[in-house]
Amino acid sequence: MLSTIRRILADLRGNKSGNAILLVALGMPVLIGTSGLAVDSAQYYMWKRDLQFAVDSAALAGAWARTSTATQTTYQARALQEYNANVQVTGPIDTGPTTTLVDYNGGAANAVKVVASATKALPFSNIMTGHSTTVTVQAIASAVPAGATVTTTTTLNTLTACMIALDPSARGAFTIGGTASGTVGCGGAALSTDPSAAIRENGNPSATFGQLVAGGGIELSLLNNVGNDPLKLKSNTVGLTDPLSGITQPTGNGISRTYSCPTATAGSPAVTTYTATQKLRTVTTYIYKKGSNSATAAVITPTYSGTGFLPNSDNNPGLTTSVSRTTSAYVASGPTQVGPTAGSAVSVSGSGGNTIWRFPATTTYTTISNVGSSTIAAIPANDGIARPLPGTYSSISIACQTIFQPGIFVITGSIDFSANKTVSGTDVLFVMTTANNINNINSNTALSFSGITASTLITTYGYNATNAGKLATMLFYDTLSTDQIKFNGNSTTNFNGIIYTPQRSLWFNGTSAVSGACMKLVARTLMLDGTTNLSSFCEPAGGNALEVRPEITTTTTTAGTVASVKLVG
Repeated sequence: MLSTIRRILADLRGNKSGNAILLVALGMPVLIGTSGLAVDSAQYYMWKRDLQFAVDSAALAGAWARTSTATQTTYQARALQEYNANVQVTGPIDTGPTTTLVDYNGGAANAVKVVASATKALPFSNIMTGHSTTVTVQAIASAVPAGATVTTTTTLNTLTACMIALDPSARGAFTIGGTASGTVGCGGAALSTDPSAAIRENGNPSATFGQLVAGGGIELSLLNNVGNDPLKLKSNTVGLTDPLSGITQPTGNGISRTYSCPTATAGSPAVTTYTATQKLRTVTTYIYKKGSNSATAAVITPTYSGTGFLPNSDNNPGLTTSVSRTTSAYVASGPTQVGPTAGSAVSVSGSGGNTIWRFPATTTYTTISNVGSSTIAAIPANDGIARPLPGTYSSISIACQTIFQPGIFVITGSIDFSANKTVSGTDVLFVMTTANNINNINSNTALSFSGITASTLITTYGYNATNAGKLATMLFYDTLSTDQIKFNGNSTTNFNGIIYTPQRSLWFNGTSAVSGACMKLVARTLMLDGTTNLSSFCEPAGGNALEVRPEITTTTTTAGTVASVKLVG
């Protein structure tokens, strides 16, 4: 028996037929399993990709909602809306998204997290494990709201001065030199933007200033002249301007006059000037006629409008002027009618017997009101003093002691103060209307003036309170002349008011003195030299401070950041 079994086994061991079938049978489970796993894996990753795209879209939509104040509480609804719009393959088997707020990068509740899953049995995996397969994905998107727009308001304080140099670029536009002395409490300024010395020192001046202001540099040696207070040297100051540039040139009363020195007389009576406000109103009425001849045409009422048919005009309130006379008083009246005055006929349209003619008639009404008067005192007998009245002069050349009467003096030529004369005037304004000269403020000339008052400008010249305030205390208005003015030699000036000469250079030299009143200067350049005493550069009573820089308020708006979102997980 045993031998038979051993023989059979030996025969089987040596028999090689059927080996291939045996190997195929042994490898078939592995082949089938691998194919099944591949199919299941492809299905799994297709589900995962579908879900991932949907939760990414949902997280981004929720994050965008969080960047807007109006919609941030609806971020879950927006996430669900976007999820449903993008889920495709796994829609029937998913659980739907779960949307929550999470912290990101140190922030609090500043990101939207969306989680979703899908469950279904895969063919091979289910046979092998007996369970369904679940795919779970998540997405996190950070939300950065738009930054708020930032508005910044900056205010530059008002700066004033009573000595102002207007040249925009000159080195030493305001030069303080010699041994100039005295105290200028209201300060000095230069609009020049010269980087090193818009205001410079040239000598050894002891004069002190309340402050020095410049659009450019100020020499540091002038620190001694502001009490060694660095805050009073205001260099590189922005916004400086001519404080008087907006003033309209005064016109005066329009009365032509001449200057002369009187001889000894027995005296003359007082002169009374009467003033009033005159209002002119012009009414133009049009009449239309039809006919071949304008003289015989019949009056019609136009039934249509067209070129040449003009409405009646009423120039109201008309032209108001200030008028005056010296012989008798005005009488308040009005309106006084002159006219109507017929004008020439004008053909409007048509021809022959259908010609339309237009006839104008003008009526003028004059009303006189606000009648007033002022009296200039009688000239004393035998004093030989000139007392010029306000008005318009071609030129003035001082030849004797002169006292200018209150008011506006318009000079169309030049004014020469000569030498060794005493000249004065209270409540006066000299207006230079052309590029002319102001001569001889030098030698032994003694000048004593006070600028025009707001009261005179209002009552005598009809200025309103605002414009009168701008001109108050103005003494010289000279905007066209370019020649240098020298306060030279032993000249003594007693000025209470403003000298406004924006194109001239003013030079104080020698032993000239400014004393006894308050003077302000606005010129192209200023030079203080010699032994000039500056004690009376101050604010004249009845005037306004000269604002070399008015208060400037600027508003800067910086746009906020743009809202942004991004996937972070």
